[in-house]
Amino acid sequence: MRKRLSCREAVKKAILELGGGPVTAEELFSKVKAMGSWSDDTIWQHLMSLVINLPPAYKHWPNTPERFLFLRDDGKYEIYDPDKHGIYSEGVKIKECSNKEYDAILKRYVLLSEKLKSYIRKLFVTNTINITEVTTEYRDKSGVYVFFNNEQTDYVGSTNNLYRRLRHDLWANLGQSQQPHVFGRKLIKNFHSLRKAKEYLEKLKLKIIKTENPETAKILEQILIYLLKPRYNN
Repeated sequence: MRKRLSCREAVKKAILELGGGPVTAEELFSKVKAMGSWSDDTIWQHLMSLVINLPPAYKHWPNTPERFLFLRDDGKYEIYDPDKHGIYSEGVKIKECSNKEYDAILKRYVLLSEKLKSYIRKLFVTNTINITEVTTEYRDKSGVYVFFNNEQTDYVGSTNNLYRRLRHDLWANLGQSQQPHVFGRKLIKNFHSLRKAKEYLEKLKLKIIKTENPETAKILEQILIYLLKPRYNN
């Protein structure tokens, strides 16, 4: 069965199919409208919330991930290109600096921030599983994983191989003398029993977010540790 597009996905598909713009709001709206059954209000809200250079959009839709539309002075839309349009923060163009190295670093920082924001948003909407449900889909995939005990965050970790780290290093080797996972060692120390530790671990809710590379996963891990304050990361 073909996966249905979200309205956000439809907007991106539409602007790309229209050559990246420039296109009028009406042209973009009509293209999106033909892709699904969203209400007119929903489509117009997306056409505003996804604009990177529209400050009010950041106030009304602060959690929008990866804004990819650029609104030109003539009211037309085009796909956002940081090299062409510049770097924006909260909808406002950052003042250019003559120091090219500083500009390059700042550009990377802003782009990384947008990417991390989209990962964090994804964490809160993704479904939970337990550790025994981690499949080979995650083999050789980098990313971040978060264990929850009800509303309490127990542990945040990152890896370049989600399947191996969770199913082998943590689950299969729990209680071994050479336990390779620090979370596993802490659970054994806390419960003084392999059986109790394993039962506890299996009951925990688990969320997994794949990232494009291990470096991004590591940065995301540290941010989530700071924000969620997991009890077993201390």
